[in-house]
Amino acid sequence: MNDRFVKIPLVKSKYPEDVQWVCFHKIARWGYPYIQSFAYDWISNKYIDRMNNHPLLLKTDLSKDWQDDIFDITDPSLFPPDYIQYPTIRMDYHPLRVRAIIEHLINRGWIAPITLDTYSNRSCPNCISDGHHRIRALQYLGYTHFPAYCSGLINEIERIIDKDIINYG
Repeated sequence: MNDRFVKIPLVKSKYPEDVQWVCFHKIARWGYPYIQSFAYDWISNKYIDRMNNHPLLLKTDLSKDWQDDIFDITDPSLFPPDYIQYPTIRMDYHPLRVRAIIEHLINRGWIAPITLDTYSNRSCPNCISDGHHRIRALQYLGYTHFPAYCSGLINEIERIIDKDIINYG
């Protein structure tokens, strides 16, 4: 490994030997035909910071897929009476989930691997079939790599993984 700074999270996985480490800087320059950006690049750090004291932060259930954890964020009964509802309240769900993952990483210190599959680019243009919120949380915290289960075109996958830290656990 070079003398460059590497910051990687702890990983919780049933199959740690299958986890690859994808470099954020390599994937940004990847050039694979379908990848342009990550799904939640629109969520600024400031927006994530604003979610820190959101009344629904503790209601976010990270044990569920995000689609299964959607609660009615416009339901006023879920908020304390003095909470100021922003005009973008419906958009708060994704930054809220990212913030919940950040809190999980800070308090528990581990993350499940992201699923990166070059064959899934028809359904998800950037090849990430599971883990968009986790990627944004790792970026926010300054990690240089993310753990991933990689599948698809081997020559493309080899261009973005860091072989020096494979099987870290």
